[in-house]
Amino acid sequence: MTKAVTIIWLDQAQTHDSQCHISFCTVDPYLLSYRDTQKCIDYITNLKEDEDRVILIISTKKLLSASDTLIQQCVKLTQVEATYILYDSTEANAERFDKPSKVRGVYTEQYSLCNELTLLPYIKRQRREDFQRTDFIITALDGLTYNSATTATSPPLQHQPSLNTTTINPGQNELEFLYSKLLRDVLLEDTESSRTEMITFCRQKYADNPTELNYIEEFEEYYESENAIFWFTRDIFLYRLLNKALRDQDIETLYSLRYFIKDLHLRLKQRYNSQVSSSPTLCGQDTVYRGQLMDNAEFDKKVRGNIGGFFSINSFLSTTRDRCLALLYAGNSSSSRISKEQGVLFEIPIDISIDKFPYADISSESTFGEAEKEVLFSMGTIFRIISVTQENNEGIWIVRLKLSDEEDKHLHRINSIIKKDITEPYKPLIKLIRIMCRMQYLKEAEHFSLVALEDKSVTSDFELLSLIYYQLGIIYKSTGKINEAMVYFKKTLNMKFENDVSPTDPSLSNLYTNLGTVYEDIGEYDRAHTYHNLALNVLSDAETVNQADLAIKYSNIASVCRKKEYYLEALQNYTYCFDIESEILPPNDRKLLVTTNNIGIVHIQLENYTKAIEHFHEILETEQNLSEYRSSNPGQNELEFLYSKLLRDVLLEDTESSLTEMI
Repeated sequence: MTKAVTIIWLDQAQTHDSQCHISFCTVDPYLLSYRDTQKCIDYITNLKEDEDRVILIISTKKLLSASDTLIQQCVKLTQVEATYILYDSTEANAERFDKPSKVRGVYTEQYSLCNELTLLPYIKRQRREDFQRTDFIITALDGLTYNSATTATSPPLQHQPSLNTTTINPGQNELEFLYSKLLRDVLLEDTESSRTEMITFCRQKYADNPTELNYIEEFEEYYESENAIFWFTRDIFLYRLLNKALRDQDIETLYSLRYFIKDLHLRLKQRYNSQVSSSPTLCGQDTVYRGQLMDNAEFDKKVRGNIGGFFSINSFLSTTRDRCLALLYAGNSSSSRISKEQGVLFEIPIDISIDKFPYADISSESTFGEAEKEVLFSMGTIFRIISVTQENNEGIWIVRLKLSDEEDKHLHRINSIIKKDITEPYKPLIKLIRIMCRMQYLKEAEHFSLVALEDKSVTSDFELLSLIYYQLGIIYKSTGKINEAMVYFKKTLNMKFENDVSPTDPSLSNLYTNLGTVYEDIGEYDRAHTYHNLALNVLSDAETVNQADLAIKYSNIASVCRKKEYYLEALQNYTYCFDIESEILPPNDRKLLVTTNNIGIVHIQLENYTKAIEHFHEILETEQNLSEYRSSNPGQNELEFLYSKLLRDVLLEDTESSLTEMI
């Protein structure tokens, strides 16, 4: 059985030297370090004697002898295979040291020791074993408006896994794409992140893992912002937590790691600026590569079926200047695998004129040195898919990407609207909560809202506190917790009145609407009616009236009137809603069909069956003209009911006429 080798550094000298730490980690990225001698000995003692072996590095200020207690302990521990001593003094005389059998060397310079360690047969630099299988999550925005400007040479789709483009909702894709971008911006913007807060979070995550807890202690002792790239390339707690959180969109973890995320991003930016100023190309190389195995469905939808569209990686994207190395990570085209996954090679030409997203050659700062020729892109970098081709010999898909300068006017316009609507001018935590609500990450939104309520800068600010209360009301309303929603909406309303907010303040309109909806949900229709009317009055008195909001207010009043059986008032308000929607929406918009359907239903309740039939016929005619005809249409069931009702009335009328004639 091959024994696992662990290099342990016992820093008795208490040097707090990050460069010394980095040097040892360059020899072994999985280096464990201790400053407490007893903890170090305890860890070694608990290792399995027949499975583990240790190379121990001891750095010390005092001269050790063969009779020293620590040296004697190392001799007795069967797990310790070799010991190296590094004196923190050039005056130490290594030749005077009487070395026991396990002490292989005594040094006064760390570089000499590191060079010696790299010559050992079982000490080799290790690349992350799971690099090839480290999946990344792609956020894609389809290129429906761009395909005319691009071409692709791909085998016929019928020979590949199916691609269902009719299920794509471009509007929803745009929102998801832009919300992901806003989330990245918020994480990188945060100026209040705490190193201590992050370390505490990591310790909680690895409370039952002594090895990772030791790495966290290393981080606490030796981490410096300029070494962020080095720490990211070590396959230990930070790399694992961050990549998993980015892959799973674990917002709580990402927020807790924002201190490091920002450092890593800024370090890449510094490296980018330095490299661009010193070379017209990135280290003389025009193209970088990423090899990856991708699930067929994701590849079809987000890559092969998205030529000309936007393509963003949610994580930090590792690439290489070595095409052959990247091809190894793309896997082979064995028939046993190809039905489930595709081997993909992404080719990314470097364009230094596009500086929206930092990227840099990190070979000089990576734990793994020059071997990987690694170029790292910051999280959320946006590309455009230029072409997708397949190499006949290898069966590998070649996907050519281009860095995006985000100049697309349509995307930029939507981004500006969303950014202004939900993130400006709030502090990062509030922005995050609002983004989570819009992305329907309601559990996370609730968590961060409750976190915000523990922040004195929030609780002492009336506007921020009322906003958090309101957001909690929205969250609980959306998750069906009506009582909790009512509590927080009422808290918001009371706080506004306590702070002398004007009764016509525009912010009250949506608050009244939500209170009305909550009361409607619990069957208190009179109160619901009152609040919906208040919402309409506030909005109507505003200097600038949003017509879409106004239509919603009328529809809300109509809804509660129907439930109160005030059918004439319901009809009047649905008609107001329809008139506004007809002015601001396209003719075939589904909101118009819903309102038309509601008007038809009210006509049924008023027994105006002929009018009802007219409205339902209008719906069906519109539906049949739409490109995406649905078998289940608004109005269809109502029409069947009405025709049955009219047929019955006609039959009854004929029967009565016959009876009269007989008499």
